Amino acid sequence: MSHRPAIERDVLLVEGWPALAAAVGTSNLTAQAAPNLALLFGRGAPLPLGRLPGLPAPVSAATPAAGVEHILTVLHGMAYDGGAGLAVLLAAFELPALAGDVGCRVDPVILRDAPGRIYLTVPEPRLPVPLAATLATEIEAWFGEHGMALCTVIDGGVIRGYLRQQAACNLPPPGSMLGADLGEVWPEAPGARRWRALFNEMQMRLHQHPALAARRAAGEPVPNALWWWGGGAVRQAPCLAYEACGTVPSLARALSHAALKAGGTVHGRLYCWQPVPGAAPREQLAALDRLAARLLADLKRRWGGSLALVLDDGRCWHYTRSSRWRLYRPARLAGG
Repeated sequence: MSHRPAIERDVLLVEGWPALAAAVGTSNLTAQAAPNLALLFGRGAPLPLGRLPGLPAPVSAATPAAGVEHILTVLHGMAYDGGAGLAVLLAAFELPALAGDVGCRVDPVILRDAPGRIYLTVPEPRLPVPLAATLATEIEAWFGEHGMALCTVIDGGVIRGYLRQQAACNLPPPGSMLGADLGEVWPEAPGARRWRALFNEMQMRLHQHPALAARRAAGEPVPNALWWWGGGAVRQAPCLAYEACGTVPSLARALSHAALKAGGTVHGRLYCWQPVPGAAPREQLAALDRLAARLLADLKRRWGGSLALVLDDGRCWHYTRSSRWRLYRPARLAGG
């Protein structure tokens, strides 16, 4: 993106923080282990996400926003409505040929069974690209058997689908459902029964898929359900865009694209830290701390600006140059 923010605002969005904090262990979340994160936690001002400076008042939620989709929506100055309308914005960025003819998103996810509940653990499982391409074609055919048109996109082994038919039950965005019980959000209306049957059918097809079964037997993570979400119309276009620095979620790019198209402004730069599969928890914490160190050094070299640290559970801290003179609170890093 060639646009530059008028004010030097940096946002560091940390995905997977609760799981990382739990894996590292509370006793190891110390200033010695991650001194730069400790500085942000200790001297930054804790704020509700919607109260970060520069965000429009209508989206300034007083309560924390949990889930990457919720967080990104608020950061881009768009009122959050349970993910409604996000499929249209995402399709306009990833599949503009659909020209808004989108009912909802359909994403492979990983669910886990536990006594008395089923919960979502991985919202975007990554497969080898050839397998992802083959599976995407098969999923399109499965929906075609029910008279539904599904278009898929492959992004580095992650499958994202766009269904042209509006689902009768719009599930919450997958990022907001991590660890939540599926039974608590599944609609019970009569119109949702057909979609529940389709959900169960897709689960069975994925379970019986030979290539996925082979990967499962080898201990590799594989999708075992399809999740539809983001349906409905866009009630309010985003008004803030960000310069994407490094790898950021596709939703962030789609929201920034929509904001600029609607005449919005560039609000700042967005950095996103994501867990590295297979890496040791302490190594991941060290890598995150190095990124925080780089952003703090950039802030120190500037006359103004700010750095917002946003965890994917909705908590955030706002740090400016003057934060260096705040009373340091020598507490452990914020746990999950």
